[in-house]
Amino acid sequence: MLFAPAAQAQTGCPVIQTTPEEPGTPGEPTPGGPATPGGPATPGGPATPGGPGESDDPETTVVCQGGTISASPSICNIDAATGVCASTIAWSTTGASLVRVKVFFYESGATQVFSTAKSGSSVAPWINAAGMRFDLQADGEVVAAVDVVGNPPPSVSLTAPSAGAVLLSGQAITLSANASDADGVSKVEFFDGATLIATDTSAPYSVNWSSTTLGSHSLSARATDSRSAVRTAAAVAVTVAQVTLSASNKTVNSSVASGGTASAAFRLASAGKLRFQTSVGGLWVEQSPFAEWLEPESGITATQFEVLATSAGGVLPSSGTMNLWLNLGSAAPRDWVLTRSTAGTSQSVVTIAIRKVGTTTAIASTNVTLNAVVTAPPNQLPSVALTGPANNQRFDVAAGGTATIALAATASDSDGTISKVEFFRSGSATPVLTDTIAPYAGDWNNVAIGTYSLTAKATDNGGASASSTAVGITVNALPTASMPTPPAQTAPAGGTCTFSLSATANDSDGSIAQVEFLNNGVPLTGTTGNPNPDTAAPYAFTWSNVAPGSYSLSARATDNRGAATTSSVVTASCTAANIPPSVSLTDPTNNQRFDVPAGGTATIPLAATASDSDGTISKVEFFQSGSATPVLTDTITPYGGNWNNVAIGTYSLTAKATDNDGASTVSSPPVTVIVNALPTTALSPLTNQTEACSWTLSATANDSDGTISQVAFFNGGVAIGSPDTSAPYNASVSGLPAGSYTFTAKATDNRGAVGPESQTSAVCESQVNSAPTVTWYGPANGGVFTAPASIVLSATATDSDGTVSAVEFFKDNGTTLLGAGIKNGDTYTFDWNNVAAGSYTLTAVATDNLNATATTPEITISVAVPAMCFILPQRPGSTP
Repeated sequence: MLFAPAAQAQTGCPVIQTTPEEPGTPGEPTPGGPATPGGPATPGGPATPGGPGESDDPETTVVCQGGTISASPSICNIDAATGVCASTIAWSTTGASLVRVKVFFYESGATQVFSTAKSGSSVAPWINAAGMRFDLQADGEVVAAVDVVGNPPPSVSLTAPSAGAVLLSGQAITLSANASDADGVSKVEFFDGATLIATDTSAPYSVNWSSTTLGSHSLSARATDSRSAVRTAAAVAVTVAQVTLSASNKTVNSSVASGGTASAAFRLASAGKLRFQTSVGGLWVEQSPFAEWLEPESGITATQFEVLATSAGGVLPSSGTMNLWLNLGSAAPRDWVLTRSTAGTSQSVVTIAIRKVGTTTAIASTNVTLNAVVTAPPNQLPSVALTGPANNQRFDVAAGGTATIALAATASDSDGTISKVEFFRSGSATPVLTDTIAPYAGDWNNVAIGTYSLTAKATDNGGASASSTAVGITVNALPTASMPTPPAQTAPAGGTCTFSLSATANDSDGSIAQVEFLNNGVPLTGTTGNPNPDTAAPYAFTWSNVAPGSYSLSARATDNRGAATTSSVVTASCTAANIPPSVSLTDPTNNQRFDVPAGGTATIPLAATASDSDGTISKVEFFQSGSATPVLTDTITPYGGNWNNVAIGTYSLTAKATDNDGASTVSSPPVTVIVNALPTTALSPLTNQTEACSWTLSATANDSDGTISQVAFFNGGVAIGSPDTSAPYNASVSGLPAGSYTFTAKATDNRGAVGPESQTSAVCESQVNSAPTVTWYGPANGGVFTAPASIVLSATATDSDGTVSAVEFFKDNGTTLLGAGIKNGDTYTFDWNNVAAGSYTLTAVATDNLNATATTPEITISVAVPAMCFILPQRPGSTP
């Protein structure tokens, strides 16, 4: 607050705020203020209506005419020990003869003169949370005022660890504190004495501390609020201690000769003591495992630490470590035993640990090592045999090359195990291969050409070794062989070829024993004077009676050790005189006809078969006579295709086959094909008639590449008489009933080709039809019959311009058909049987051949129920 409302009213001048302020927070009831300079302590005041706001700048000034006054800071942080804080008040006036700076205490409502100087600066050291106002008066009038308020420090307390706690060195300890402030807590700092441990800026406030400094420590927490007011919590005294654990008899040994059992035992009893030490005061406590724990002088209680064991003892594993928690309150000793009955050494380690009560983590431990040794008997030599390669085995490689030799051995040890097997070549102390895992084997790589003696050496787990019997091997250089390609030859017709074959061969580490000539890998057959193989250089062979063909030849050289190399393959070609191919034109057939419209063209499928007994067909060409250019060429079987756009005419066709050597053959005899123009027909138009109708059909016919042999006429697809074979071409129809008619004509040419049909249409119109006449004949109108009745219905009917096709009888006003009458001349009758009693209305309907009808007038008949007669019995004495 920059200016109290009362002061503002007294000055009567405008107020200028030189620094913006935040709204004040509601105040709390304040305790009694400190003693003011020259006066008694102010009494406690009620809650202030609103604390001063906090400015962005530490100095706040109100300016009015005649003077200024300011406070720096306008909000000061109250010291937690004194309960007050200080602010510097500065003021200045002009032209006034009497100046006073007066203080108004908000807490008590009292006022006091602060200064009478016209201008100056002075510290007010007794600012409290209730705050106060400084009024600058010039000549009895308030010309400026400023408010100052104190910010209380936060509250803080250290909640963990508790006072007097014993903490373990090197283990993380959680420090916790509670802190609060009306303006908010900005941070809480944790201290070990004057040393900052860590800072937490958000609640809940806690940090982890791990101290390695043994002894007493004073822990505290310091809270800072959002306006930097500070309060430190009361210190808590703790002790940092270190715990160690040791045991006597830390190593137990048992050793026996082979055949016995070694037994190393450890008993945790009065003879096997534990030592429990804390660093505080340098105190050692040594006691029996069955005694109660004594409370050390350091202040560590017996309930703070425990030594436990999860096992009551027993036989230990032959090797490894067993972690135990030993319960010292047990009533019986604990024994652990390590045994061994086979040669060798077994070792187990028992780890005993101490921990803090209520935890599962060891803070100190000690080990007891148990050794059980069984002395082994004298070591027996192992046995070993070299199983691969075989003795005198040969490994062939190219001249100048190297070999890879698979080595293998078996080895065993009657009183132990095989630790390694080494393979040696004679004259070398360095093994060419070493294997430690059965099966003992591997490859000896990059072995140069030569002869070698090999052995295998086995070494057992006791260091004894034995060697196998030596095996001899040879890495042999393969001989080389080459063969020149013999010149190609041509055999006479039906004859054979003869080739003179030769080869060269060498062996870098021996000699050539023989050279053999091969055809497709098979040796050629030699004779006494022409041997194969040849055993002496120069190596040659004469191959006779060779049929025409292509042959893959090679020479195989064998050295003095039996190793063989085959030369690269060369080709010997014996060519026979070429036999021309055969060919046959299979499509079209001779004299085949292809009909097309006049002026049109045909597509003719061509096909041929061709073969070559001594080669392959390279192509088949199709020719028409008189032309050297083929109409079609095909190189892939089946040979054929379409000859398109062939004009009307007659053609002579042949097929020509050419083989892979260029020989050719033409099919014979040539095949004739005809591309025939279809004949055309035109029917003359007809005029309509009235039934019965008769027409004479006339047609013209032409053939552009021949003559007309006949013209056939049709009525709706049905032939009209026989075809007409000479012009003019005519046909007649008569007596046709009314209707629409379509007539067609087709011409056939001299080659039998039938051309497209020609059409003409006409209508046979109907005459005007007169309805038939019909007269009811019987029964008579009003006739009466007795049920069940059989009644013959009859009527006469005629038709003046046609015929009567039917007469039908109806009842019920013509709605119910009884049946059709049977014709007898002009009379039609119908037998109506089993007619029930009742009254009936009857009519007759006549229909003519053109479906015209006529109906008779209605007549009515009756069918009555028959009369009944009853004979009654006679009463005695009565007259009948």
